Amino acid sequence: MIFTIRDDDTNFFTTPEELLTVYGRIWDQCPVSLSVVPFHACTPSKGIPRQYWHGDHTFPVGDNKDLIVFLKQMIQAGRVCITMHGYHHKDEEDGPEFVAGRDLSSKVIKGKRYLEQLFGTPIQVFVPPHNALSFEGWKAVTDSRLSLSGGLSARKRGIRLSDFPDVVLSKISKRRAWCRPRVCRGHVEFGYATLSPSADLKSVIERLSMCRGPSDFFCLATHYWELPHHHNNENAVLRDMLHDLLARAKSISGVQFTSLNTAVNVFSKGS
Repeated sequence: MIFTIRDDDTNFFTTPEELLTVYGRIWDQCPVSLSVVPFHACTPSKGIPRQYWHGDHTFPVGDNKDLIVFLKQMIQAGRVCITMHGYHHKDEEDGPEFVAGRDLSSKVIKGKRYLEQLFGTPIQVFVPPHNALSFEGWKAVTDSRLSLSGGLSARKRGIRLSDFPDVVLSKISKRRAWCRPRVCRGHVEFGYATLSPSADLKSVIERLSMCRGPSDFFCLATHYWELPHHHNNENAVLRDMLHDLLARAKSISGVQFTSLNTAVNVFSKGS
């Protein structure tokens, strides 16, 4: 089984200390795939300070020089890989950015080029904000030959990948839907399980227990800014729950801890 950690929302306001606090004891065991927002807009999001929730300004992640220097060091050490998390992450009146936004193709192209030039590394995976993607958003991403974690093209307006067992092919078993990426022409579409304050921990553990085969895949999706907080129902801090899930994964025979970029290469070759 391939096990990955996907962390969303790294942006201009993220500090190296925030990432070190939650992943300093993890990314030497399992690299963390950081989903980076290229140009974060003013929009209600707990990933940015509340005073910047409203306004017209955008914040290029590259303007945070300390963060970029730090992340380049982590990339070089093999501790993180960079994926693209939307373009500006701004919620539109009709929905999330890659469900209701405009000019999505040009945003994908521009954002991908910006991150690649900034970090000096290929961008292979796209993570839509709120894990939601319309058909137009899916086409914009896949036309750029980016793989996906967090959205599929099963509905016109947009879906969440957690809907996958019910909306793609009803005859596909839950195990295959959760544990086997969709390998398409030119890209791969990955499922995920969420670790958040409201997550159903039993469901996450169930999904992990299903993914034990040599060709299986499991992605745990997190937000660095949530991990220091307690779960809503479990008497535990999310960061400690993450360590517990990592220990469960280690007990699986033949488990490989990799980045999403590596997973793309593995499953693309096997298609």
